[in-house]
Amino acid sequence: ARLVSSDPAGGPQAALSRFRAEAASRTAALADLDRALPAPAFVGDPPLTLDDVDFVEGRLPSGPPLLRTHFGSTPFTDLSLIFDARGVRPEDVELLPLLPAALTEVGVTTAKGERLDYVQAQERLRAEIYGFSADFDGNPETGRFELAFQASTADPAELGKAAGWLESYLFRPALGPASRGRLVDVLRTRQKWYRSLFQEREESWVDGAAEAYLYQDDPLHMATRSPFTALRHLTRLRWRLEDPSPEAFVAYAATFTALTAALDGERAGVARLLEGVPGELGETLRFELAHLPPDGWREDLRRVAAETREDLSRKSGETIGRLSALARSLLVRRGLRVHVNGNPANTASAAAALERFAARLPQGTAVPPPPRRAVVAERLSARYPGLGRAVHAALVNND
Repeated sequence: ARLVSSDPAGGPQAALSRFRAEAASRTAALADLDRALPAPAFVGDPPLTLDDVDFVEGRLPSGPPLLRTHFGSTPFTDLSLIFDARGVRPEDVELLPLLPAALTEVGVTTAKGERLDYVQAQERLRAEIYGFSADFDGNPETGRFELAFQASTADPAELGKAAGWLESYLFRPALGPASRGRLVDVLRTRQKWYRSLFQEREESWVDGAAEAYLYQDDPLHMATRSPFTALRHLTRLRWRLEDPSPEAFVAYAATFTALTAALDGERAGVARLLEGVPGELGETLRFELAHLPPDGWREDLRRVAAETREDLSRKSGETIGRLSALARSLLVRRGLRVHVNGNPANTASAAAALERFAARLPQGTAVPPPPRRAVVAERLSARYPGLGRAVHAALVNND
């Protein structure tokens, strides 16, 4: 209205054209000013060495490599035990998105034998040390894939407690049959996070999806860094921990039978059927249907239904036992490296504290990494016969 009011006779189009011309003129003037500014010179004496941080390399007496990185007089100290996690059997790759939480978010038994549930452990941990975390880290370019545990302190008095928390979670996590309920809660939380992730701005998650395509032949990277793969693994693990009663399993089976029959019809009819499926199963199936491609949704949903039914038939103890066995195979001295950040006195104290229990870790045996397969290309080839490996791929937002 303001633009039109300056020239009512010309109308809206004339006003917009005039505004565009004025904006272009101002933009050109700014560009001329930018070109008149001298370009900044590159620094005259750039550093030509690696990072000049002060560090000391060595080994713990029990053998693992030790890196101590020193930062003057800082009171903060980070204690990290980093385990080589490349040796995972192919059938255990699906456990990876859950493993760090299964070890650190279900509770723990202290060195004194006190059993703490998740809430109790978190309350005490937060009261005693600055921070604690466990997660996978890696570099698909170099093939590095590790499970890192880190405890952080804000005061030298916390060093012993930080080492104690690391020791407790490595040797006595509350991962067992009684942890089923807590694991289900963890899985639900992670599923919800991944499902909502795709509603966020693309830049918050698209890098993981793009890397998943680029490194699709690396199953370890796919399982832990691809949002699509991680969510699928977590969803299947969720139903493997369900332990339905015989009556509940019959009801689930009836749902899958009705769904399979409905797949001969239109997508809208299947959507209406799933609207009537109650509880978490209905939520899962509706989410899956909403995210399936239009040209292969029947085949994909049929596969989802078959896999979910099979997962529901498994006992939770099997999955929990496999998680425990995988942890035992990875948390060993073979391939372990230790990294401590802080001032020199604190890193020396931290290294001594870590050695007291690192020496008790089993030596471990070599396990070959899982075989590599270009899984995305295989699926595309099956769906579109004759399609070669794409040299460019894009994720399309239909919204």
